Amino acid sequence: MADGWIHGNYATVTVVSGDTTLDSTHAIVLVSAGATISLPTAVGVAGRLYNVVRTGTGLVTIQPGGAETISGDTPLVLTSQWDSVVFVSDGTNWVLLSR
Repeated sequence: MADGWIHGNYATVTVVSGDTTLDSTHAIVLVSAGATISLPTAVGVAGRLYNVVRTGTGLVTIQPGGAETISGDTPLVLTSQWDSVVFVSDGTNWVLLSR
């Protein structure tokens, strides 16, 4: 969203069932099947938030781009149904806020 993660009282919710590359149109991503969720570069998007939720039974792998990490880790794997993560760009890497 051009004006932030939450617009008014709402955030964009997207349901995906396969490999997906996140961009500025995503905020909350519900993953209904095994998939790899690729993150865009964290550079230049400080403050961008994503919430990824595994709603299905297949493994969900969250992969930052290049040498970037998510709080020092790469990749991050959601191993249980209803696992949820929230992370934010610090302008250089992704920072895990909640798991």
